[in-house]
Amino acid sequence: MTNIFQHPRSIYIPLDAYVCCKHGFNSTYRNDLNGIIDPGEFQESMNRINQPMLSYNTKLKIICISLCLMVLLGISFIISANVAAEKDSSFYNTLLTIGIVSIDGGVFLHLIACCVIICQRERKLRQAITKETIIYSSRSPITCGWRLENRGDENNADQNDYSHVVIDIVRPTTAVNSIYHLDQANSLPPPPSYSDLFPRFSS
Repeated sequence: MTNIFQHPRSIYIPLDAYVCCKHGFNSTYRNDLNGIIDPGEFQESMNRINQPMLSYNTKLKIICISLCLMVLLGISFIISANVAAEKDSSFYNTLLTIGIVSIDGGVFLHLIACCVIICQRERKLRQAITKETIIYSSRSPITCGWRLENRGDENNADQNDYSHVVIDIVRPTTAVNSIYHLDQANSLPPPPSYSDLFPRFSS
């Protein structure tokens, strides 16, 4: 008896995103998963996938708040320089320099921190997707593969962008080989090989 796998059926789980923030994938249970993944397992899998996004989004919010505070601090120094000091004095130049450095430095550090956190978030997310694939691909008889896919703009050159988690469900069909009974008195020839029975699946 040989399992021959059909073309997979895909279930698409969209990303809940607002403006530029990715808040996680929709964890609503799909009826197409009945008998394959139970609701409790599905919720646990989605929590594991969404956890990196939610935790790193918190870090991004903290960085954004820090940027706003640094910009406000810089603006306050610039205003103080123009109000409280003479423009030719060293005190004026000091306040003005501190204000400009606070704004420029805050923006620069913000960009670097965002890039680092986003890269870490994407790496953790892909690791979580890979773990789910390992869990469900070893099941029998129906196996599942998990992957990320961008279904928004097919011409998008950014291969790291994504808009959906895709669950590929593979249902095997069964091919029954002929059964050969060996007669002790009259030996029959050996059974045909797998490639002879199913030549199109052997390559």
